[in-house]
Amino acid sequence: IAGGGALLGVAGSGVASLSSMMLMASKDYAQNECAKLMTFCEQMILPTCGKEPIIAIQHNIEKGMYKLEKNIDQLIENPDIDDKTRKKLLKESKESLKYITRCHEHLIILIQ
Repeated sequence: IAGGGALLGVAGSGVASLSSMMLMASKDYAQNECAKLMTFCEQMILPTCGKEPIIAIQHNIEKGMYKLEKNIDQLIENPDIDDKTRKKLLKESKESLKYITRCHEHLIILIQ
Protein backbone atom coordinates (compact mmCIF):
# COMPACT_ATOMS: atom_id res chain seq x y z
CA ILE A 1 0.00 0.00 0.00
CA ALA A 2 1.52 3.27 -1.03
CA GLY A 3 -0.79 5.45 1.04
CA GLY A 4 0.44 5.30 4.60
CA GLY A 5 1.51 1.67 4.45
CA ALA A 6 4.31 2.16 6.94
CA LEU A 7 1.85 3.54 9.45
CA LEU A 8 -0.39 0.51 8.96
CA GLY A 9 2.58 -1.85 9.26
CA VAL A 10 3.61 -0.45 12.60
CA ALA A 11 0.06 -0.29 13.91
CA GLY A 12 -0.96 -3.69 12.64
CA SER A 13 2.04 -5.79 13.61
CA GLY A 14 1.80 -7.97 16.70
CA VAL A 15 5.13 -6.78 18.01
CA ALA A 16 6.44 -3.60 16.46
CA SER A 17 10.19 -3.49 16.08
CA LEU A 18 12.12 -0.82 17.90
CA SER A 19 13.29 0.68 14.62
CA SER A 20 9.70 0.95 13.37
CA MET A 21 8.57 2.65 16.53
CA MET A 22 11.52 5.03 16.42
CA LEU A 23 10.55 5.94 12.85
CA MET A 24 7.02 6.68 14.03
CA ALA A 25 8.47 8.85 16.75
CA SER A 26 9.71 11.18 14.01
CA LYS A 27 7.08 13.88 13.71
CA ASP A 28 7.85 14.60 10.04
CA TYR A 29 7.62 10.93 9.12
CA ALA A 30 4.35 10.49 11.02
CA GLN A 31 2.87 13.62 9.44
CA ASN A 32 3.78 12.43 5.95
CA GLU A 33 2.46 8.90 6.47
CA CYS A 34 -0.77 10.15 8.05
CA ALA A 35 -1.40 12.55 5.17
CA LYS A 36 -0.87 9.77 2.64
CA LEU A 37 -3.10 7.38 4.56
CA MET A 38 -5.96 9.87 4.95
CA THR A 39 -5.82 10.76 1.25
CA PHE A 40 -5.68 7.11 0.19
CA CYS A 41 -8.64 6.21 2.40
CA GLU A 42 -10.72 9.17 1.27
CA GLN A 43 -9.93 9.03 -2.44
CA MET A 44 -9.45 5.30 -3.11
CA ILE A 45 -10.80 3.04 -0.39
CA LEU A 46 -14.06 4.79 0.52
CA PRO A 47 -15.36 5.18 -3.07
CA THR A 48 -14.39 1.67 -4.17
CA CYS A 49 -14.68 -0.52 -1.05
CA GLY A 50 -16.89 1.40 1.35
CA LYS A 51 -16.44 1.98 5.05
CA GLU A 52 -15.51 -1.52 6.29
CA PRO A 53 -11.80 -1.39 5.31
CA ILE A 54 -11.51 2.09 6.81
CA ILE A 55 -13.00 0.83 10.07
CA ALA A 56 -10.31 -1.86 10.20
CA ILE A 57 -7.61 0.71 9.43
CA GLN A 58 -8.96 3.03 12.11
CA HIS A 59 -8.77 0.21 14.67
CA ASN A 60 -5.16 -0.50 13.68
CA ILE A 61 -4.28 3.18 14.02
CA GLU A 62 -5.84 3.11 17.49
CA LYS A 63 -3.57 0.20 18.42
CA GLY A 64 -0.56 2.13 17.10
CA MET A 65 -1.53 5.15 19.19
CA TYR A 66 -1.67 2.97 22.27
CA LYS A 67 1.77 1.51 21.50
CA LEU A 68 3.26 4.97 20.98
CA GLU A 69 1.72 6.19 24.26
CA LYS A 70 3.30 3.23 26.06
CA ASN A 71 6.66 4.02 24.42
CA ILE A 72 6.38 7.61 25.65
CA ASP A 73 5.71 6.35 29.18
CA GLN A 74 8.71 4.01 28.97
CA LEU A 75 10.88 6.82 27.66
CA ILE A 76 9.94 8.99 30.64
CA GLU A 77 10.85 6.21 33.07
CA ASN A 78 14.06 5.03 31.36
CA PRO A 79 17.06 5.96 33.57
CA ASP A 80 19.57 4.96 30.86
CA ILE A 81 18.78 7.96 28.64
CA ASP A 82 20.36 11.32 29.37
CA ASP A 83 18.02 14.26 29.94
CA LYS A 84 18.86 16.08 26.70
CA THR A 85 18.16 13.01 24.56
CA ARG A 86 15.02 12.16 26.54
CA LYS A 87 13.66 15.68 26.09
CA LYS A 88 14.26 15.57 22.33
CA LEU A 89 12.73 12.10 21.93
CA LEU A 90 9.72 13.03 24.07
CA LYS A 91 9.07 16.16 22.02
CA GLU A 92 9.26 14.24 18.74
CA SER A 93 7.13 11.37 20.05
CA LYS A 94 4.43 13.66 21.39
CA GLU A 95 4.28 15.58 18.09
CA SER A 96 4.07 12.29 16.23
CA LEU A 97 1.25 11.13 18.49
CA LYS A 98 -0.57 14.40 17.79
CA TYR A 99 -0.48 13.74 14.03
CA ILE A 100 -1.53 10.11 14.43
CA THR A 101 -4.42 11.19 16.70
CA ARG A 102 -5.59 13.68 14.09
CA CYS A 103 -5.41 10.97 11.43
CA HIS A 104 -7.46 8.68 13.68
CA GLU A 105 -10.07 11.40 14.18
CA HIS A 106 -10.25 12.04 10.42
CA LEU A 107 -10.84 8.33 9.77
CA ILE A 108 -13.66 8.33 12.34
CA ILE A 109 -15.28 11.21 10.43
CA LEU A 110 -14.95 9.27 7.18
CA ILE A 111 -16.79 6.24 8.57
CA GLN A 112 -19.71 8.19 10.05
